[in-house]
Amino acid sequence: MFRNNFKIAIRNLWKNKALSSINIFGLTIGLSSSLLIALYIHHEINFDKFQSKGDRIVRVIMEYGLDGSPEKKRGNYTSTKVAPVFSRTFPEVEFAVRMTDRDIVVRYEDKLISEPNFMYADSSFFDVFTCHFLQGNPATALDGVNKVVLTESTSKKYFRDESPLGKILLIGVDNTPYEITGVIEDYPENSQIRFDFLASFSSLGANQEETYFDANYTTYLLLNGANSVAGLQEKVTAFMTKEMAGSGASINYLLESFSEIHLYSPYSGFVPTTSINYIHILSVVALLILVIVCFTYINLSTAHSIERAREVGIRKVVGAAKSQLFWQFIGESVILFIASMIFSFGIASFALPYFNQLADRQLSIQAFFSSDFLLFSLMVCVGISVLAGSYPAMILSRLQPVRVLKGLFRNTRSGKGVQHFLIVFQFAISAFLIVSTVIIQKQLYFIQHKKLGYDREHVLVLPMNQRMLKDLSVIKQELKSNPDIIGVSSTNSTPVKIVGGYGMRSDMMAESEHINVTANPIDEDYIKTTGLQIIYGNDLTKQDLEDVTAENVTDRVYHLF
Repeated sequence: MFRNNFKIAIRNLWKNKALSSINIFGLTIGLSSSLLIALYIHHEINFDKFQSKGDRIVRVIMEYGLDGSPEKKRGNYTSTKVAPVFSRTFPEVEFAVRMTDRDIVVRYEDKLISEPNFMYADSSFFDVFTCHFLQGNPATALDGVNKVVLTESTSKKYFRDESPLGKILLIGVDNTPYEITGVIEDYPENSQIRFDFLASFSSLGANQEETYFDANYTTYLLLNGANSVAGLQEKVTAFMTKEMAGSGASINYLLESFSEIHLYSPYSGFVPTTSINYIHILSVVALLILVIVCFTYINLSTAHSIERAREVGIRKVVGAAKSQLFWQFIGESVILFIASMIFSFGIASFALPYFNQLADRQLSIQAFFSSDFLLFSLMVCVGISVLAGSYPAMILSRLQPVRVLKGLFRNTRSGKGVQHFLIVFQFAISAFLIVSTVIIQKQLYFIQHKKLGYDREHVLVLPMNQRMLKDLSVIKQELKSNPDIIGVSSTNSTPVKIVGGYGMRSDMMAESEHINVTANPIDEDYIKTTGLQIIYGNDLTKQDLEDVTAENVTDRVYHLF
């Protein structure tokens, strides 16, 4: 029976080439759009799922303020003291790891490359996070200064098929030699921790600092149980209250579940985060596209039912049951949707590079053909084909042979109300999506072209290290001698990401009162170079900066940068 219905379905689709082509074209376009959105959603909701201990990992969030100030600030940064102190103090903490990423210059033989994904981490990194070592020993890979582990792709980039173990890379402008101690598999694209180089944290020389201030690092904890967070949080709050007593500042640490960072955290990470609200919005958009696809198919199939009525009447006269006819038309629908899905995979694969540019992601074509995504796509395809084909199948299978053969079916108004409703609802969804697209496009244009108060078109940012800062005046003078450079300035942060936190008070405030401010240390050329407009007062002068010395800045309580 199945084989017979399949043959009949293929013959009917081939017989009605025009209608079949229109249906396949419309379904393919709609399904292709939904596939791309589904791939993006699949990528985002599976962030860090490869981490085998992910349910026991937490990120430490710093909450700080000044005594007497009701305002508290929070951020995903900590000092170097948090990891060792928490490991010693709380039995719930199995391991703690400090991390920070850098944009750094790497030299090997005649190769000199700027590497933006250079990360420092404690040797406990491999105890906390899942890593598959291809070469080297995880127990000793980062247990000393000036050691570095490469990812597989980085190893091939520098050494091709040679083993890099024991070889030396020169890191930074001072050409510090680092020994390569391991090679690990590349982390997947949907990982919030992404690096090409992983160097020992002790190489920074900062791991001996015993202070809760100068918070420049990210700290992760591996707990002994997934349910230990609530109890540990209470202990941490009580512990920090004692630690900060009499310091003039208030610092507490909040524990954030690793699995919720990418979609639910308000704090940034090593890679850009995504709001779960965007996932919900995109899910609704994909659903609405599928609804339009289904309604279009239903309307076309129902409109074509007049042409199929005589066929149904004759088949019922010769003994065909209503259930047989119903499943025959459902079979035609399934075949049509599966054919469209196959074409959709081709179109979506072709459009994927352009979609990646739009979404700012690196989704791979291989993800389309993963077993779970293929199974999900097949289930959705069969499900919507059955739903979309059910109404036309019921209409056609319920036709009365006598009325059909007498030609009375053409005059009936059965189902007209449903058709009208589907058409109106379909156009309403289309109008909603078009209006939403226009609004989003205008919002993006506004974001891209809004004047932010500084010249973002002509100002370049050049990162500098401590060695370069020693010769800052010479560097500035050399740059100013270039006729293409109008101004040169030094600062701590860019205008779009100022992370310096300071405590302030004025003479009009009580001794115990302070306010928290976000501030950016600058030089006397910063205002002119960036194009900022001063509304009140005067620009800084060189004399102003010389007047600000360590001796007369008495109210500075802490800084974070």
